[in-house]
Amino acid sequence: MKEIINFLEQNKFGNLATSADGQPYVRPFEYGFKTDDGVFFYTSDDKAVYSQLQSNPKASFCATDENLTYVQLTGDVKFTDDKKYKDMMIQNSRNASKIYQSADNPQFKVFYMPHGHAMMHKHEGGYVCDENF
Repeated sequence: MKEIINFLEQNKFGNLATSADGQPYVRPFEYGFKTDDGVFFYTSDDKAVYSQLQSNPKASFCATDENLTYVQLTGDVKFTDDKKYKDMMIQNSRNASKIYQSADNPQFKVFYMPHGHAMMHKHEGGYVCDENF
């Protein structure tokens, strides 16, 4: 998993897929960080992604680099109001501090995949790393 997380630290932007009413939805998204508790992301409580994940916690995130190597994370998400994680997101995210200014912003929502499946595929050479977390 270390190789996958290193990749995500270098390629924080990707796409997050959710679903609503049986239809898939994909949008640009930013990876936050990983702890022993899971892989973390953030959103706002007024966004469709928030209500979609409240209704159906299944999600998939995919980030790609310039060589077409990609990492895909898939799992169920949970939301947390733990200030520790909100503070970490403000510190680790390129955009969260600009958007929310503070971990105390009531619209600022942090969610994470405590467990799931992670896969890295290197386009050149066909290398695949397949792990559960």
